[in-house]
Amino acid sequence: MAAVSRVRDAAAQRRAWFAMRVQEGTEAEVCAFMRAAIADAGIEAVCVVPHSLITRPGTCEAGSLHELLPGCVLVATDDIEQMRAALVRTSALRRLSGRRVAFVPLADDVAEWVESCAQVDGCTFGMSEGYDEQGKVVVVSGPLKGRESMIRKTNHRKKLAYIRIPLFGEMVEAELGLRLVRK
Repeated sequence: MAAVSRVRDAAAQRRAWFAMRVQEGTEAEVCAFMRAAIADAGIEAVCVVPHSLITRPGTCEAGSLHELLPGCVLVATDDIEQMRAALVRTSALRRLSGRRVAFVPLADDVAEWVESCAQVDGCTFGMSEGYDEQGKVVVVSGPLKGRESMIRKTNHRKKLAYIRIPLFGEMVEAELGLRLVRK
């Protein structure tokens, strides 16, 4: 619950959101290094690894968590330069990020979406629910509500929506849970 309040605090203080590319599979470790460096430097910031909750047929009803953006860590702060300076001193972080410590600002609508969809652990995007109307998906609840334009395609059987998110100057593919029901 502490992570939820940190994400919501970042929203309340109108901090800017940034994305950082890291080597796939090291997201949680990089986030832990960043949190330690942030705490040591006394910087106010939030560092999260976004996940999506997907309930698939044949699995428990609670669903499973999958990384929403493999190779990406999201950060909210009001002073990115101070944070960058603190992180540059962390050689392990440079090793894990695979390059220099670089942050790319999130588009305002994407940052707003991240803030509004924070659940459970601070950055888990839950299942959405919707229906198909004449070949067009209409989402009635969940993180994709009002964001149908992000949906590239759906897989009814796997309960997935394949979405595109503008990130790092390109459109990044991601999977979110989407339960399509009859109208």
